[in-house]
Amino acid sequence: MLSLGKRVRDNNKEEYIKYCESVETEPRCKGFVTEDGEPATPASKAHVEKDGKLIFDPFAATDAGLYSSYDQKPKEGNESGAVSAVLNTHIALTVKE
Repeated sequence: MLSLGKRVRDNNKEEYIKYCESVETEPRCKGFVTEDGEPATPASKAHVEKDGKLIFDPFAATDAGLYSSYDQKPKEGNESGAVSAVLNTHIALTVKE
C-alpha cells in the first residue's frame, strides 16, 4: 500500500490514478491513465482507497516505477516570474527476481 497517486515507469511518462466515489466511472478511478486520460499500458490492477492508500491487487513486475503524490505541488511561481521548486516525496518501487 502506498499513499500516492502518480507514477513514472520505464517509459518516462507520467501516469495518474485517483480515489473516486462509487458513482464515478472515469478510467482514472479504476487504474492508471496517461496525461491525456487514456488507460496506461501495460495496465495495473490498482485502485486508491478513500484514505489515499494505493492498492495493487495483485502487484506485477510492470508496476515498478517512481511513485509520488499527484496533489503535491513541487513548483511555485510568483508575479515577478521567479520559480522555486522542491522535490516532493517519491518512492522508487523496484522488483527483484
